[in-house]
Amino acid sequence: VGCSSLKTPATADVAVSKAAVDNAAGAGGVQYAPVEMMAARDKMVLANKAMADKDYKLARELAAQAEVDAKLAQ
Repeated sequence: VGCSSLKTPATADVAVSKAAVDNAAGAGGVQYAPVEMMAARDKMVLANKAMADKDYKLARELAAQAEVDAKLAQ
């Protein structure tokens, strides 16, 4: 029961990170920080794949990394 949160879909975490990536793109991240934006987008793709594979722990980790990359790009 203690690890039950890892078994539930990480949908909220992935959604928050996607919003951060979208915000960075809207703030000129693609133009001014293309490497960070590419890393953020790549990690979001992998996070979504992990969600589809029901690997919620990995999805959360990748989403968090994507969010950090997006914030660097802003």
